[in-house]
Amino acid sequence: MTGHGTNLVIAYILVCIMVGCGGASGNKGTVQPDVVVTGKPSEVLDTAAPTFGGLTRATAVSTFQIDLGWSPATDNLSTSSAIIYRICRSTTAGACQTSFAATYTTNAGVTSYGATGLSAGATYYFVSRAVDEAGNQDTNTVQTSAATQVAPLASCNGQAFECCATEAYDCMIAIPAGTFVQGSKTGEGYASENPRRLVTLSNYYSDKYEVTNANYKACVTAGDCTAPSSANSYTRTPYYGNATYDNYPVIYVNWQQSVDYCTWKGRRLPTEAEWEKAARGPADGSLVGVSSGQCASADAAGTGNDANCNIRPFPWGGTITTSVPYATGADCTKLNYEKYYESGGVLSSCVGDTSLAGNYASGASPYGVLDMAGNVWEWVNDWYEATYYSSAPSTDPPSPTSGTYRVIRGGSWIYRSNGARSVNRYSFNDPPAPSGSLGFRCARTP
Repeated sequence: MTGHGTNLVIAYILVCIMVGCGGASGNKGTVQPDVVVTGKPSEVLDTAAPTFGGLTRATAVSTFQIDLGWSPATDNLSTSSAIIYRICRSTTAGACQTSFAATYTTNAGVTSYGATGLSAGATYYFVSRAVDEAGNQDTNTVQTSAATQVAPLASCNGQAFECCATEAYDCMIAIPAGTFVQGSKTGEGYASENPRRLVTLSNYYSDKYEVTNANYKACVTAGDCTAPSSANSYTRTPYYGNATYDNYPVIYVNWQQSVDYCTWKGRRLPTEAEWEKAARGPADGSLVGVSSGQCASADAAGTGNDANCNIRPFPWGGTITTSVPYATGADCTKLNYEKYYESGGVLSSCVGDTSLAGNYASGASPYGVLDMAGNVWEWVNDWYEATYYSSAPSTDPPSPTSGTYRVIRGGSWIYRSNGARSVNRYSFNDPPAPSGSLGFRCARTP
């Protein structure tokens, strides 16, 4: 009994230490309330909406896009970097003010957005609202000035104004800043495409078309480029310098020749990440109608909800599979390639040589970039490193500093559909032997 009594006394003392004990008068002392500490306990009680002035800019930058901008919202608990913005779009003035329905949802902390999926010549009105981490939405009803989409110009082969230049097939499309999903999840592609991840890029421009024979020849004529190593293609003699094929992609040019041409145009080769984003579109799928929510890092990595992210295997869509070719949805109406998986293991070419640049409108990327799958492989700026995605920065990743091979992207008229997937990476010798199925396109920093 003595031992048990001692234990009871000790237990009583411990309780007194933790909660406080009263004296003989019965006063129980001051009892400290329990405090449960979570990441941000006060958010449970956060009922205050952010303070937000609304959109301050709506500028039509092309037939494909209106750029929106705003000043960051402030909130009593959430930081500005944690606030997302929902944007309502309408062609009727005042509609979004009367009945707000989000057309776009941004990633947290951004202060600009490229509104796409628009009709040329139409006038759009926008209202944006800020949403904090607790889900409180401000009641902003500020409508931006109307922005009218730029109509295609008949004087420039029907292309939008940013595509209109002195030559046909020489135009660039604005790719807005933001995130996209790079690579493949393990088991849904080749090891060099792993891991799947979110990558954020600054805004840039991409050529809409692969560089054509005629446009490349203009650089040769100017003395700033050297001629392709062969004037022929697989079935056409001659090909380069033949007016019939002026608007077909230039081939038999190596990486340095591609750099020389882009430099002559005041441009550059795209990074591997820029090329993939131009082909695949933004992470949240806002341009393609596949997103059910905001794409987060866990979703992009394949450990969350795939439906939140734009992970389509081809520029136009398709379905990911877990065995080679790792995607379905390719056919000769969308790209120029060599059928094999789609024809029961029998090789069957769509064309058997290159195609007219931009000939596959139904295979366009979400941004309107053409021939990102098939026709000819395309040089990019980067050295090839098989495991680069595991260590590359997640914001504006540069090329590895050195290597043996350069990266080429997009597949070609003589390659199967697995090579035409937007995520596929292929290495090619540098200095290389030029190829009859390899060309390029340029990019530009604004």
